[in-house]
Amino acid sequence: ETVRPGGVVVVVDTIPEPPAADIGALLQSLHIALRTPGGAVHDRAGYTAWLDEAGFDPPELLPLRRAGGTLTALVAGCPR
Repeated sequence: ETVRPGGVVVVVDTIPEPPAADIGALLQSLHIALRTPGGAVHDRAGYTAWLDEAGFDPPELLPLRRAGGTLTALVAGCPR
């Protein structure tokens, strides 16, 4: 058991919003593709599906701001 009932999981990543991804997300995707075999930037729908399959509540979206691009945090609770 990784997350106890009542706990939360937080995913912080570059999470583009389709259909138009921002330049930061596109550059991050290119950077990952050049460094890893099969690496990619994943969208919110993918993360939401994985969290749902793992039994978490629907995630809350928290946009984060930083110099040089944007990050997003998804916060999902683990049911009791």
